[in-house]
Amino acid sequence: MTDKILNILLIEDSPLAVKLIHDLLDHDIDNDGYKIFHIEKVSEVDNAIDNQDYDVILLDLGLPDSQGIQTFFYVYEKCSLIPIVILSSNEDEQLALRSVKEGAQDYLIKGQVTSHFLVRTLRYAIERFGMKKQLMNLVEELKEHSKRLELSNATKDKFFSIIAHDLRSPFQNIVGISTLFSQEIEQLDRNTIKELSRELKNTVDNYINLQENLLNWAIMQLGKMQFAPERFLSRAKADEVIGYLSAYILNKDITVINNINAAAELYADANMIRAILLNLISNAIKFSMNRGKIEILMDETKDSIQITVKDNGVGMSETQIKNLFNLGIRTSTFGTEMEKGTGLGLILIKEMIEAHGGNISVQSRLGVGSEFSFSIPNKTDL
Repeated sequence: MTDKILNILLIEDSPLAVKLIHDLLDHDIDNDGYKIFHIEKVSEVDNAIDNQDYDVILLDLGLPDSQGIQTFFYVYEKCSLIPIVILSSNEDEQLALRSVKEGAQDYLIKGQVTSHFLVRTLRYAIERFGMKKQLMNLVEELKEHSKRLELSNATKDKFFSIIAHDLRSPFQNIVGISTLFSQEIEQLDRNTIKELSRELKNTVDNYINLQENLLNWAIMQLGKMQFAPERFLSRAKADEVIGYLSAYILNKDITVINNINAAAELYADANMIRAILLNLISNAIKFSMNRGKIEILMDETKDSIQITVKDNGVGMSETQIKNLFNLGIRTSTFGTEMEKGTGLGLILIKEMIEAHGGNISVQSRLGVGSEFSFSIPNKTDL
């Protein structure tokens, strides 16, 4: 026996039966080891369960306002999270079997129950019901996990079909331009050669970027990407990325302003932060017009650090924003100079930000520009 007080809801209209149950329990359980809450009608069930939690219900099927199996159905509907043991004077075997089949933990016959048998039945009913609840919860969790897995697999299948196309397209473009150069370069004027060379470079750059994002994403999916937080200067990391993109920035004559305080520090995975900034700043350049403006800002509070990349480019619609981080929906569009992309970069950096315990948000208006902000906890030890 356990030291826990057994709270029993007894639904019984016979005073003699109530006294008998008290006597049986007293014989096998110490007086302060159980507590009976007694009602006589099913109409009193709602009030009873509102005012008290119960470990088990002892139910007579013959009550003033309900008879037979309908009594059980009514109580079971109201108290489906509490084990119910039927204690009846009706020795109908079919009724007993049906009651248990419909959810009763046991069916006992009045006058045939000893004190030890009653207590053991109640204890077993509670344990059995608890195990059943755990099993049902586990089944529901497995069903939910299975649904999520099916959805994830379907989404990834769709995503890989998109990526397969994006992996083929650059080669088709490269082959087309290189064939033109090898066969007709003497007939091409200087401006045409310059334009084709620029397109070839953009194609190669985009392909390299796609490969890098794919590799990083695959490593994250396999759980192989190391998370190694360290303390570093935020402005210096942003300057490093700006320097890496300097040719792209110069080509579109874009002004990039790094407004992060020179002394501001960040405790995070430096490689991931670089990848995050690289994707966000690259996108800002991609969707900025020539002679556009990009700002990089940092806001620090006691609990979090937020970094924002803001541009005055073409902006996005609400539908585009909604689908930005959806793996199975192509969200990438051509840049202002027909730069191509896959949208994988944003999905990748979202996972990197979440690896820091952070989140990413987007504000954008068509024709006005976009702001991508990511926040991570302001900690000295992650």
